[in-house]
Amino acid sequence: MSLTVISRPENYSAFGNPTIYKIQRKDFLITAVADSFGLAKITLDGNYDSSFHVDDKIFIGVTNYMALAEVVNVNNVGGFTTMVTTLTYVGGGSGYVNNVTTKALHHVAVIFFDGVGEFPLFNSLEFRFATDETGLAIVDAQVLRYLLPDILLQRSFSTYSEQNFSSGLQYYISYQEKWSSDSVSAVNDSANKRVGYLAALQLPGTNNLGALIVGVAAPASFPSIIQKRKAWKGYPFSICTFNSIASFTFKLVVDGSTKVTASVVAIPTTLFSIDPDDLNLGSHTIELKDNALTTTYATLNLDVVEPDCQSPVMLVGRDSLGTPVHWLFEGNQQMEITNDEGYKYIKMTCAAPNLTADEFTALHQAFAPASLIVDTDYRDMSTTFGTRRHDNKDIFTISPDGTTKTQVTCDGFKAVRDTKSDNGNYFEVTILLPFDQDL
Repeated sequence: MSLTVISRPENYSAFGNPTIYKIQRKDFLITAVADSFGLAKITLDGNYDSSFHVDDKIFIGVTNYMALAEVVNVNNVGGFTTMVTTLTYVGGGSGYVNNVTTKALHHVAVIFFDGVGEFPLFNSLEFRFATDETGLAIVDAQVLRYLLPDILLQRSFSTYSEQNFSSGLQYYISYQEKWSSDSVSAVNDSANKRVGYLAALQLPGTNNLGALIVGVAAPASFPSIIQKRKAWKGYPFSICTFNSIASFTFKLVVDGSTKVTASVVAIPTTLFSIDPDDLNLGSHTIELKDNALTTTYATLNLDVVEPDCQSPVMLVGRDSLGTPVHWLFEGNQQMEITNDEGYKYIKMTCAAPNLTADEFTALHQAFAPASLIVDTDYRDMSTTFGTRRHDNKDIFTISPDGTTKTQVTCDGFKAVRDTKSDNGNYFEVTILLPFDQDL
């Protein structure tokens, strides 16, 4: 034996959190453990005498042992290798043994592949993951998030436009066992393709985005923390879908009228821009339907309103599901011009009062930095594994016509939750902008 993938990421996962493969090294199988004058003597499943020598350091992967040891002697009995080790005998068992001495600097070399085009990513760059003393390598596919084009930067805002570049990626890996003096052939894992999104889940939970988004595989859905979205007259607005990795056609229907027919071919995400100026004030229903308009895949409620002040600021970021969050901050904007070490910039505090509980959650996720739990145990991804990784580059100001998008830095926030009211929550964020920024 050599390498085995013992666990993979979920079928649909968030690249903002650990996206883990576990790959186990097992050099040879142990079929029995016996007592040899108080020491543990292991029997292997074949003749491997030449692979071990006296004083070699080995790892014994057998229940009740699971420890490093040294080889005392090596013998061949009836075509099977036996070794007496320095471990005290505590009982029988079976498992595996790795030779640490002969495979110094042991690691797993991984190449990531595009799951649709079947070509290597990162120009075939090889990522190396060291195995620990048990032979376990933890491979994190989170690095793939840096390959994805950011839909917040690249989209246009023309009415009902469809953008078929993706904030998701289908991928797989190849993995190869290597050490200081040799290597074995790479193994292609293309039979186990996965999909990752530009999302980042919150505590607690596992990195299983599919479990949180009903219909993600059947075949499209609207991911959204906010149950009833809000759009402002005179400002851009967009929604996105999560699509299954398949070829199908669906229609975007607004108030019963088809606006866009989208053909999806292995694209995890489709983005639609909607112009609120084309809609009346008040409530609207947006649906994803099949091409025949007989099946509804997902429904989204939208409320179109007028801006409530003369000089609002629209920010756009992402909630934990990866959905673009547009919000027009209209309450008590405060702006000052600051000169810090020769650099002049605008410091602005943007307030959003009277929020519903889900609006409060989405704004906090989209615009407030979050810490990363540093004591993450990558071996047990079934429980709490860390919180959302927030990059300041994820936040933008947007001009009313949608043509000017400027990255801003979050310099602090205040979030006040009113548990006695459905819409009495308050959120404010302080942002830093270039001095010449036209708001």
